[in-house]
Amino acid sequence: MPNSVVKSNSKVPDVLFIGAFFVIDQISKSLYMFSDRFVCNVFGPWGLEINGNMIVPATIVFLVILIFLLGRESDVLMRVPLSLFIAGGLANLSDRVFYGCVRDFALVQWFPAFNMADIVLTTGVILMSISLFKIKRPE
Repeated sequence: MPNSVVKSNSKVPDVLFIGAFFVIDQISKSLYMFSDRFVCNVFGPWGLEINGNMIVPATIVFLVILIFLLGRESDVLMRVPLSLFIAGGLANLSDRVFYGCVRDFALVQWFPAFNMADIVLTTGVILMSISLFKIKRPE
């Protein structure tokens, strides 16, 4: 089986990718902020009741780790999900810092409210899972 690792050392696409998703998330939240679909989530992901004092510091620690991993990773198939994690984490962190909550607006009757950053984070998890199972690393 051929090795499916695609390598690149340029970090510019990562920064542009992260920036683009961050901007899209912030614009989408601003569009819904004054609608009846807006929810100010002071809790953790999916409305889980987590100690609110720990969310911002924990997010910062995770973001630093993710940025470090992204800087060391040359495999594009791993850098894309890492970039998605960073973009989604930064977007929700900025909400917590500037608004005191995460601005959610996507309401589905059977699921907690969510936003674009949550979709980006979930997509990152799915892509990383696929990458981990599909990539044969050189030994």
